[in-house]
Amino acid sequence: MKIINIQSLNELKLDGERVVALGLFESMHRGHKKVIEHTVNLAIDNKMVATVVTVSKPVNKAGLPIFSIDHKLELMDSLSVDEVIVIEMNDEVRLSLSDDFINLLKNIGTSKVVSGSDYRFGYKGAGDVNLLKNNFDTEVQDFELEEQEKVSTTLIKSYLSKGKIKHANSLLGYNYYIKGTVEQGKQLGRTIGVPTANVYPDISPLATGVYLTKTTVFDNHYRSITNIGYNPTTGDGRLSIETYIGDGFSSNIYGQEIKVEMIEKIRDEVKFGSLDELVARLKLDIKYMEETNYENC
Repeated sequence: MKIINIQSLNELKLDGERVVALGLFESMHRGHKKVIEHTVNLAIDNKMVATVVTVSKPVNKAGLPIFSIDHKLELMDSLSVDEVIVIEMNDEVRLSLSDDFINLLKNIGTSKVVSGSDYRFGYKGAGDVNLLKNNFDTEVQDFELEEQEKVSTTLIKSYLSKGKIKHANSLLGYNYYIKGTVEQGKQLGRTIGVPTANVYPDISPLATGVYLTKTTVFDNHYRSITNIGYNPTTGDGRLSIETYIGDGFSSNIYGQEIKVEMIEKIRDEVKFGSLDELVARLKLDIKYMEETNYENC
């Protein structure tokens, strides 16, 4: 998949004809996937380039971001997109008129457009699907629904912030996950018999607590338990994601990237009165992990 980064709506011109998916695609949920998959199929049928046009970050969106732009690009690549044009959200772009965006689409050879019905663009969201239809052959995808409720990034963020992982995963259409490089921590887990792989994100949209997870390392999948939070019993106040990897895993993975998929929140983060209390609780968490059927996770 080709990635084209631009700083201005006026700087890009491309040859060829394109079917273009438009959207923030902030959470890459089921509705976003539907738009992109339809774009790819149209491009194949019409022998055109399947293109996604998106922005590097949303403007004035509430809550913490669900995914980094790199994670979004990875998910787009898995859907067989040919290219993604990423517009850097700077002051010039934020103040650009909707006509400037229309001109960008024309300059990249857009023949067909696919978007959600609520897609807006241009300064203060002045542009909408009606303006797209006035300029291009445009197909508008209906909202995805979950129990009569619109599948949306806002709703997914709400579920993640409350630890309602199963609800969020249902709307996403896959398990919410975090990727990161394993760093060396205090190694306290090793001394108490529960070694963990530690990742230190700057921010996380997830509620703090202990989660049932599935961890991928070296392309292999393992049952796991993950604590997201600040380790009130032994920590230094730094946000961390600490994962105990089960199934007999014992390799040294410092410096390796791991993928941690969230399955279910088990409990809140707790400050224990002693290390013995902490170890006893961790053993119960691990027992729960070992007794869980992961086949459908």
